[in-house]
Amino acid sequence: MRCLASIEKAEQYFSAVLLSINSDPGSADLIQARDFQDRSGIHVQVINTTFELNSMSHCRFWSKYLQDCKIPESKHLMWLGHDDELDTKGLADICHAGDWSLSPDTMYLGPWKLRHEPAQGLYVIPDDENLETWTCFPKQERKPLGAMKWACDQLFHPTYLNLTGGVFPLSSMLEIVRFRVKKISGMRLEMTLATAPGSLWITEFREPITIVCGRSDSDRATIPRAEAISDDRRLLIWLIRFAFVNPSARFQLTKTLVGIGVLRIKVLLGLAQLPGEDWVVRS
Repeated sequence: MRCLASIEKAEQYFSAVLLSINSDPGSADLIQARDFQDRSGIHVQVINTTFELNSMSHCRFWSKYLQDCKIPESKHLMWLGHDDELDTKGLADICHAGDWSLSPDTMYLGPWKLRHEPAQGLYVIPDDENLETWTCFPKQERKPLGAMKWACDQLFHPTYLNLTGGVFPLSSMLEIVRFRVKKISGMRLEMTLATAPGSLWITEFREPITIVCGRSDSDRATIPRAEAISDDRRLLIWLIRFAFVNPSARFQLTKTLVGIGVLRIKVLLGLAQLPGEDWVVRS
């Protein structure tokens, strides 16, 4: 409900809202979505998978729907997780007078306000809540970053970023859906979107426009290791294709793969450790 309430407050910043409910037809989530559609008074479309799909199958489901609706592939989308919220203060700053000022060759990711939510039960929001702001860009890193440079930096870290608040062209998701080597999970989806054909840069907004609920039982913590490794191999094929189309990215990818190989050997020999996650608290 908090997610829907935040959408209702922020509807002026979006041309349309699509609620894709990944559940059976009798689920509480679908009932809530239909009720919101009827009572909110804003332009909301609700679609339903009719049974629960894995994350990438769900992406293919709503992507096909948008494609069938003849949405231009250059149209920018914002991804919002079902348990996250929009932040109207940040949106008012970013989308001044209704203009997002988005570049067609750039993906926007974060920053996020982070709420540490328990694995069991709903977080009770205190009246004086002051949330941390988190970013996936090192504090001193200049932005925007080249898409391959950012993706290669991420490869060194076992980081599954939250895509909530991510803004990207529909074409980027459709490229993933159409790619011959099928992506099997949502692992590193943000890296895949950032390096889709036609995407050259990745950056973040000046202010957070979403509030993320971080939970210890999130998708990041529960994706099986074997599945994550398999998806990483598919990501490598994807990045090689990107480097083939963008010659300037070839050196960066080669340098990174050699560096990862050397690091893995050092780890096996007990001379080094794999780095931890690289989320950065901005404030």
